[in-house]
Amino acid sequence: MKFARIVVLVCACAIAPQLGIAHPPTIFIGEAEKAVGDEVLDFRKRLAAAARDPAKLKEFYAETFVHTTADARVQNRAERIALVASGVPTIETVVPDDVAIHVHAGGWAAVAYGVTTLKRAGTTTRERWTATYVRSEKDWLLAASQSTRVGKRTL
Repeated sequence: MKFARIVVLVCACAIAPQLGIAHPPTIFIGEAEKAVGDEVLDFRKRLAAAARDPAKLKEFYAETFVHTTADARVQNRAERIALVASGVPTIETVVPDDVAIHVHAGGWAAVAYGVTTLKRAGTTTRERWTATYVRSEKDWLLAASQSTRVGKRTL
């Protein structure tokens, strides 16, 4: 029994460093990943600039796009585009307080996450969010997003 525990401990010690390499704590591993991250940040800025144009916004959202709101409602592509086009501040249109991007699938997918302060109708909320981007033939597409309220106060 004691020998089995030692074997498990030795195996765990041998595997643990390799797991660390599989999921590094850094956002970008190299210049290629940083370049992809910069592309996604640029995409986010262009999406925000198109916010009042529903026809233009369709170019930014994947046809199967889904967003889960801070109050657990699910929005499809058309619903989200209508909200963003209405001018209501959203995680897509407000400059985030903090953002990080992880690049996946050899630069074909990226996950951004951050915190954004949103001011709506006399209320200020902070929302932690994630957004998943996929590379299409022409550009990036926003495939899915989710937000969670992390603080609320009335002005």
